[in-house]
Amino acid sequence: MARWIGVILAVALAIGVASLVATRQSVAPAPAGSPGAGDPAAEAVVDELLSENPELRGQAISAWSAPIEVSGLGPTPKLFTRPAVVEALAARATEAPDEAVRELGEALAGSDLWVERFPELHARYLTVTLTDPSGEGAVRVIEEFNRFDPVEARELLAEPIAVLARHENWKVRYHAADYVAHYLGVAGEPILVELTRDPRGDIQRRAWLALSAMRTTAGLEVSWREMPPKVAEAAVLAVVLEDADAGLAMLDEVDADGVWADRLGAVRYELRRVANGEITLDRIEREYSQVEAIHRLARESLRAERLLTGERADLLLY
Repeated sequence: MARWIGVILAVALAIGVASLVATRQSVAPAPAGSPGAGDPAAEAVVDELLSENPELRGQAISAWSAPIEVSGLGPTPKLFTRPAVVEALAARATEAPDEAVRELGEALAGSDLWVERFPELHARYLTVTLTDPSGEGAVRVIEEFNRFDPVEARELLAEPIAVLARHENWKVRYHAADYVAHYLGVAGEPILVELTRDPRGDIQRRAWLALSAMRTTAGLEVSWREMPPKVAEAAVLAVVLEDADAGLAMLDEVDADGVWADRLGAVRYELRRVANGEITLDRIEREYSQVEAIHRLARESLRAERLLTGERADLLLY
């Protein structure tokens, strides 16, 4: 009898262990990198966050962006306390409807975790806001670019910066050359070339100054006679810095044209000295503060160079 009791207990113990193992396996976390992909509950939440139904989407975004107290973090949007939902939403960043992207950005962009967890969504949020026909928020959203690392985010920012450069509001386009230099670097040259043809002279000037920092004017048509003087001096500087001989030849043409010699005034003398290696822009910036035109030109060109390093976001214009 005792032997049968022992057998029964052994069988029961084996069943219990098997049940415990099965239970643990059923609640084990999903593989690293895709915890939300196999979580039906997380996917259901994302379905609501990205819903085509404005009312359902609005309710979901409101509920999941509501702050809750998190130890060590303070008030944090509820969404960021659910890793599975974060992963599921990040995985569907490219398929999210534009309106959902805009609403998610407006609700969550105030949190540092928004850019950290959803860089693709943040880049799309910038594009969607900048392309909004109403123009609302376009100027405000410019500052949102600064939340990206200027080196790591270049691929993500190419599209929104191109949109920035084509925006119908000149106050938005005015920032484009700086953002091209800072976030896209030399890869953004085609956007700068487009900006040199902008209807506004001040935007053309900023584009030429950025090109002067990049030393990438070879092959570009520099029709200085057709430019406003402030644009022409920036364009000539860009040529001088990349190819001194070409710059000197251009300055010879300026000197030979009495009207344009007067328009560029003392600037053309200093540009010739720069082309001949007699003086640097750094020295002009340091010592020529009383000569306003050339001092400003040197200062703005050097500013573009500093932006180009990707380390001086504080120089960006707002």
